[in-house]
Amino acid sequence: MFKTNQLIGFGSGVASAGACGSLSGDQGVTKTQNADQGDGGVTSATDETYGAAYLSFNGTTTAGWTAIIPGLPDDLIYDFGSGNGFVCKGYKLYVPSARTRMPITWTFQGANGGAYTTLDTVTSESWGVGGTSKTYSAIDDADFSNETSYYQYKWNITAVNGSAGATEIGEAEIFVCGD
Repeated sequence: MFKTNQLIGFGSGVASAGACGSLSGDQGVTKTQNADQGDGGVTSATDETYGAAYLSFNGTTTAGWTAIIPGLPDDLIYDFGSGNGFVCKGYKLYVPSARTRMPITWTFQGANGGAYTTLDTVTSESWGVGGTSKTYSAIDDADFSNETSYYQYKWNITAVNGSAGATEIGEAEIFVCGD
C-alpha cells in the first residue's frame, strides 16, 4: 500500500492511495518535506548560490532551487536518512516561468549511501510554457522502473532549455510506497 501519512511540509492534511503501482496523475503520497524546518530529510544540490535546494521541497512554487553557476550537470538531492528508505513509484516536477532554465534532459536516481541506480531517464523533454508541472511514474513512463527501497533520491540534470547551465526547479515531489 502507499504509505498513509501526513503530507509533511505540505500542510496538515492526510492523503492515501490504493495499492503500490496504481499511481496515476497526482495520486499517492508526497513524502518529501521541508528539511530547512527540521522535518527530517536533508536536501542538497551542486549549486545553491541563488536558491537553496530545500526551496524545491517546501510546498510552494513561488521560489525554488536555482543553480546559476555555468556548467552541467546539476544535481538536486533529497536524503530521507539512513534507515528511512522508501520505494519510489514516481515523481513530479514543477518548473517556473524562466523557460531557459527548465531541465530537459536528466536521470532520476536512488541510492542507499553508495552508488546511485538510475530509475528514470528523460531526454529532450518539452515543457511548453513556464509554470508547468509534469508527473513521471512507473505507470505512465515506460522508462521508469523501481521496486527497491532507497533513502536517497537525486535528479542529475545534464541539459536545460537554452541557458548556459542555469537550472531551476520550482517544486519537486517524490511519490513513495513504504511502511
